[in-house]
Amino acid sequence: MAKGSAEIFKGRLIPVLFVLFGALLVVPPAALSRSALVNSPGQDRVFEIDKEAMLTLIEFSRFNVRFQQEANRHQKWRLYLYPAMQETGTSLSFSNTLIDLRQRAQGLGNLADVSKSAQKSGLCLAITGTAIGGTSSAMELAQNTWVMWRARQMGFSPARSLAYVKEKVRKIDALMAERKALEDAEPMEANKRILQLEGRLIRHILDQLVYEYRKWGAQSREIAWRENVFYAIDTAQNFTQCTSNILSYNSYSNMPYIRGTSAILALTANSMAMLNPPFRTGVGILVRKYQKAKLLKEFPVRRPEIADALFADWQELERCRDTEAVLPEGQRSLEEASFLFRRSADEDDALLAEINNIDKLRRVAGQQAISGPIIGLASVARSTMTTTAYYGYKNNPDSANSLGFAGRLSQTVGQTYSLIATPTAQIRGYYNKKKLMRQHQFPSQILAERLQDLDILQARIESERMH
Repeated sequence: MAKGSAEIFKGRLIPVLFVLFGALLVVPPAALSRSALVNSPGQDRVFEIDKEAMLTLIEFSRFNVRFQQEANRHQKWRLYLYPAMQETGTSLSFSNTLIDLRQRAQGLGNLADVSKSAQKSGLCLAITGTAIGGTSSAMELAQNTWVMWRARQMGFSPARSLAYVKEKVRKIDALMAERKALEDAEPMEANKRILQLEGRLIRHILDQLVYEYRKWGAQSREIAWRENVFYAIDTAQNFTQCTSNILSYNSYSNMPYIRGTSAILALTANSMAMLNPPFRTGVGILVRKYQKAKLLKEFPVRRPEIADALFADWQELERCRDTEAVLPEGQRSLEEASFLFRRSADEDDALLAEINNIDKLRRVAGQQAISGPIIGLASVARSTMTTTAYYGYKNNPDSANSLGFAGRLSQTVGQTYSLIATPTAQIRGYYNKKKLMRQHQFPSQILAERLQDLDILQARIESERMH
């Protein structure tokens, strides 16, 4: 192979390796040449082992793809319903903020100008808004729970997927142990070298698939915990804020003494909103590291690399085949393999990076690691001033109103940013998806193409017979 071929070989690992070994299997040992392995008593069994090993590896690879598709599935309607409900809830709460801000502004000159009925109407909007926000997060949490249950039924839970992979690895190890015995028994040195090189390719495919599962398994746990922690806290935060608004509404009637409780609940809720994004991110990272360490203990293989030595092995195998006068069928298989090299999908790191990018664009403003705490901090400032006004200036209504006005100003900034950032993120996500779809680089397209390639390769291998 030329240097350009080496770069292709290094850049696209699993598809390349499957095609490489698929090409070898289409030209089984008995057909490799006019002399190589023709008289070997173990040639039939070697061919059957290689065929069974390749079909097992295809099953393993297909499992990895399905795992990635199903473990953290998001229905399409969720991508629109949740942001819409969050935007509606924020809009209603923002309306209450503007109403209260206006009334407090009027009270800066004369408290008698403040309309309690207007403030109560605003609180009705806020109660509805926080109820919608809490309900939307509760629905997302329920949907994730259903997805996790469904994934478990399909065998993609952490425990069941681990058991599946361990079974496949044990099967390949047993086949390779038998193959090694046949290699050692082969009397012809040239034939033995061919068997050794083919065996290395099988091992390398297995190592790469184990590494892929290990990486995707850890990422799956991170996504699940990160989302579920956020939705759980956000549900509690919204309903705590809703309770605060209800108490505040009732305080205008005959229970003014509950305003302090309302202020403390609001401060608690807004503090939860501020801390939620960095907290769920931290939990996700810790879970990913834990899962990675757990899987590394089960499968202590480092990330396989297409190193110069492996590439040299493939070149040596080609030379062996060339010097042994490979039959025309083998040459056609190599041409097909070369074509598949050029059209194979980019490797896993690029795929996972795109999945993470899509996940970031899918989040609404409150979920963002940076903007979420800033929005929450603006509301924490308002709640702090409200609490200070009630407990520190209970007997000084003018000062209490001034603090309330300043707090509402801070909250207005945060809610305004949230109202702008959420649709902006959705629009960016929409156009990013369209761009990737046009380029056939959207993760679902890449995974679907992998499944198609595996189906084609499996059909070819199953149709092969000893020559």
